[in-house]
Amino acid sequence: MKGSKRNVIIMTLSWAIMTPFTRASSIYFSLYARSLGATNLQVGIISSLSSLVLGISRLLGGYLCDVMGRKRLIVQMTFTLAVTRLLFYFAKDWTMLLLARVIASIALLYQPAIWALMADSLPEGERGRYMAISNTISGIFGMLGPAAAAFIVKLKGVESGVRFLYLLSAISLALGALTRFFLVETIPVRGKPSLRGMLRDYAAVLSLLRGDIGKVALISAMGMAFTGLIDPFVQIYAVENLKIDPAFWGFANMIASVVTLLSQPLSGYLADKFGSREVVSLSFLSTSIGYLILLSSPTGGKNFVVASLLALSIMPRFPAMFALRADVTVPEVRGRVDALTRLMANLMLSASNVAGGKLYETSPRSTIVVSALLMGSMAIISLTLLPKKPKDRRGKQDE
Repeated sequence: MKGSKRNVIIMTLSWAIMTPFTRASSIYFSLYARSLGATNLQVGIISSLSSLVLGISRLLGGYLCDVMGRKRLIVQMTFTLAVTRLLFYFAKDWTMLLLARVIASIALLYQPAIWALMADSLPEGERGRYMAISNTISGIFGMLGPAAAAFIVKLKGVESGVRFLYLLSAISLALGALTRFFLVETIPVRGKPSLRGMLRDYAAVLSLLRGDIGKVALISAMGMAFTGLIDPFVQIYAVENLKIDPAFWGFANMIASVVTLLSQPLSGYLADKFGSREVVSLSFLSTSIGYLILLSSPTGGKNFVVASLLALSIMPRFPAMFALRADVTVPEVRGRVDALTRLMANLMLSASNVAGGKLYETSPRSTIVVSALLMGSMAIISLTLLPKKPKDRRGKQDE
């Protein structure tokens, strides 16, 4: 794989440059929108519309990166994303914020290209650990974002502070785009993109979903959906039902974030060594245990809350799922497969958020019980449906 190590290093470096200020600027977006005159409903409209546009733009991006290559799309759209941050910086009212979010969602059409490039660049059998290490390094830098945001907003106030953060975000994204200019292309250019070609190519990829690709996509989407059933309400349950101090909740989440970062390399190593499906199953089981610990917590049970968050964080699924998807797809279709997988996950997640909200209003504890049972069942389902390690499959074919 020509340029494989170079691509991984460059992408990790660009994430380390970009992540702190992109995270910092996003933390106070809702308050920034309110300071520019947006109502709660209008803040919701901005988020909803931008999510819809993002889902559609990823479909286009998945096709384009399989036709015109990964590097060109990543570099051009990262520069475009940097420009959108200036729209946030100069925004005078919430309608300009809406325009900025929509354009930013269009620019993010390069996301499938990033996954495809990394999958192309990492050797089979080592994808889990290298992706985990890359995420850990960029995640460490990303943890600087919330601290920087809190300091600047406290110093300058919400509106002026967030404007300044968006300016810093624009600069960091531009530097990240310049860094990505040194990426090495991983697939040959197939020709000029067209609407007919896009429809034809996606029709061809849909037929692949009947095999291992579809199983991996389904497990990934179901995992996100079942997490979305309770995840938005865990904080509410801890603070309102268990009477946990909000400041302690923030401290506990910081500990969990550190554990997630440190455990990603372990998760990636285990996926490469023993099999990705086993790690995915273990991750679902650990998540189920985390919900049960939260359910068993007494009022004011700080230790239970910390233990619950640690169980939810100790075995990240992403490195193993990344390796699985890369193993079952060929480079020529990776962009489109990623776009379809994300679309499936987003649709299921949206539905589960609504269902979780209705169930939580009826009974918070029942929501946790259902989520724990679903995650426990996913531990079994993933072992049954997901493919084995590539060498195991080849061994069966040879026999």
